[in-house]
Amino acid sequence: MKKPIKTILEDLIENLKYHQENMKKVGDDYYHYDRGGFIKKIYDWERKINIYDVDLETISTLIIQTHLFGHIIHENDDGRDIRNNKIIKEKTE
Repeated sequence: MKKPIKTILEDLIENLKYHQENMKKVGDDYYHYDRGGFIKKIYDWERKINIYDVDLETISTLIIQTHLFGHIIHENDDGRDIRNNKIIKEKTE
C-alpha cells in the first residue's frame, strides 16, 4: 500500500530519533556494515513481514552511515568497502 511521502518522512524522523539515542549506547561500529547485503541474507522475502519497518530501518541506517562515515557502506565479494577499499570486519566483542 502506498504511503504519502509526508508520512514516510515523519516515520523516518521518529526512527532516527531512536537511533540517535541508540548510537550513544552501541557506538559507531554497530552501523559499520553493508545494510543491503545484510537484508539480502536475513530477510524472509517469501513471508514479506514488516517490509515497511525494514525499509525505514534501512533508510535510517544509510543516513547514519553517511553521517558517521561520510558514505553509505557497500561491500564487495572480498569483504571490502567499495568506497574506500578497507576491509569490513564484524566486531566480535
